[in-house]
Amino acid sequence: MENYLGGGVSGLAAAHSLITSKKNTQLAVTLLESSSRFGGWVSTKTYPDGCFFELGPRTVRPVGVQGRRTLMLVSELGLDHKIIPVTYRHPIVSKRYIYAKGKINLMPNSLWSMLTRQPPLTKSVLSMILKEPFQAASSEDDESVYEFFNRRLGSEIADYFVDAFCYGIYASGAKQLSMATCFPSLVKYEKENGSLIMGALQSRREKQDIPGCPLFDKSQKERWRSWTLENGLQELTDKWARHVNRDVEMKLDTPCTRLEVTANRKILCHTKCGVIEADHVISSLSSPSLANLLPNNYETLKKYLNKIPSVSVAVVNFEFEGKVLPVDGFGFLVPSCESKDILGIVFDSCVFEGIRANTKITVMMGGSRFHELFGSPDHSDEEYLYHIALKNTREILNINAKPLKSLVTVQKNCIPQYQVGHLKTIDSINNEIKEKQLPLTLVGSSYKAVGLNDCIYNSQVETAKLVQQIFS
Repeated sequence: MENYLGGGVSGLAAAHSLITSKKNTQLAVTLLESSSRFGGWVSTKTYPDGCFFELGPRTVRPVGVQGRRTLMLVSELGLDHKIIPVTYRHPIVSKRYIYAKGKINLMPNSLWSMLTRQPPLTKSVLSMILKEPFQAASSEDDESVYEFFNRRLGSEIADYFVDAFCYGIYASGAKQLSMATCFPSLVKYEKENGSLIMGALQSRREKQDIPGCPLFDKSQKERWRSWTLENGLQELTDKWARHVNRDVEMKLDTPCTRLEVTANRKILCHTKCGVIEADHVISSLSSPSLANLLPNNYETLKKYLNKIPSVSVAVVNFEFEGKVLPVDGFGFLVPSCESKDILGIVFDSCVFEGIRANTKITVMMGGSRFHELFGSPDHSDEEYLYHIALKNTREILNINAKPLKSLVTVQKNCIPQYQVGHLKTIDSINNEIKEKQLPLTLVGSSYKAVGLNDCIYNSQVETAKLVQQIFS
């Protein structure tokens, strides 16, 4: 029996990958999920009038083999007709903002804006880029994202653009994150080409061998930048869970409370419903959560798993009557050099115009500063979070109307933090599992990447390795 811990996208992907392999006839699969629904951080709140709020990921990019795999899944589930794409022809696709020096500033998005000085920068972006090929490469195995970009493009790019970008993806500043883990392709460009610019040009010349699927081919032909579904991304995970449920024993509200390894290398999963014996366990839990389940005699493995922390994010969704945004675009992010108590605001109704006449925005708060600003996520004051979100909305966007709808959600420990040296930590974890001969496979965002496409793809890859191992 194969046992899965965690019913988010990584757990669903692993279970689905196994049962659709041609060698699955001898396997019994059980998927355990501690909450009352499958899908993990993919979560959509829908209202009777058709309005919906995304509480987690809201769009997916159709890029590379990872993006292709996700679109293949969409087709397999029969959701092609539900896709709403955003193409590069969309008038607001290039409009992204940074909040700095008391206002929102449009990021350079044209040749003219690259040639001229654009606030909050004191020099043109082009002048900084032209110096990049002449910067020396680092001899270190890893460094912070901030150190890398500060070295190659200067402090202003690192302080405003890169730091804000990191807050948008990881809810943490660039000084806390590992460059080798978060942006491995850029590290490769530097090492192999001596320059990000030369590396990017070389990459564009290289033909990508990405087997097509009709929906992926359509996305490339129509130049999709991103996509979602008519009723939000939870529509994907809900249908996916029903699809997987045909061949997998799926248990909701069933957290694993303890893992026990027997003398004959079986794993016993203790739950409130009893003990489940498994020949192999695939865990998509966060690494600290998995560490808490392991026996005390795996002290070294537990230590390495606990070296990968996660941060919590407060998500506050608003709907306002009519069109009330002062600018259009994807939204804005706030770099850490600005003393604001939000991470940024997403302009949901701009990205997907026509879905709804009113204005929808999402205010993101907390991340690596959650405890500092709001205390423990376990005891959050939702009224205070609402107040802070609305206050910033009014001050920055000059929206003084009362919201038609609002929703406050605290996503606890939702984004893992890839600190400098993360890859060495992963190597240590894998070496411990191999040395102890643990029948355990790790998937999920704690280890390789946080994006939805990446979580699905990495789970499929790891499950394929396991199938090969089982039947070799």
